[in-house]
Amino acid sequence: MSGPVTDQADVRVMIPRVRRALLGPLGSGYVQSQLNDSDTTAIIADALADVILYGGGTVFGKTLEVTERDNFYQSPVAWKTSEALTEPEQTVIVCQAALNYLMRTLTEAKTAQRIKRADEEWEYSLSASAVAERLKELRAARDSALASMEASEGAMEVWVNTLLVRDQYTDTLIEPYIAGGLGGQTEIAVPDFRFGTVEWIQA
Repeated sequence: MSGPVTDQADVRVMIPRVRRALLGPLGSGYVQSQLNDSDTTAIIADALADVILYGGGTVFGKTLEVTERDNFYQSPVAWKTSEALTEPEQTVIVCQAALNYLMRTLTEAKTAQRIKRADEEWEYSLSASAVAERLKELRAARDSALASMEASEGAMEVWVNTLLVRDQYTDTLIEPYIAGGLGGQTEIAVPDFRFGTVEWIQA
């Protein structure tokens, strides 16, 4: 898909954030040779699909929809979500995208290399512990964001009045403003000794 983004549900709205996560704080520019728009969009879509799978489809309550396919494979090349993602939801996707990208690129990266050219020689190495710490940090951020959303989107607490189930009359005397009377009777006296009153409630 080409052209500017006009729909907030278009996954391309996350391209700058994902580029910054993968390439650094200055990586969100419009022109990128390392990660172009189509590649970054696919990374985002894969991350979204992973999060929906890991969350059992209940974390966001939103789905990933294909909006365009290529002419050769008929594989998806453009996506949108059923609703625009909030910033916290996007954070989960960014973390997952970074995990997917780094896990793939780091498996192909050399941890150390010696380079020699003419009379020059130099070498470099990657800190395995630093890489592992970065992956651990990303997993923790993703899991924390998922847990936070699950808590905020979770089901309401449910309670059962066991006294009402066993003894409606006693429950009416104890909690008259909740019970409200007994079925099958025209009216019932409800003495509320806490307030020194006796009221009649129509059933």
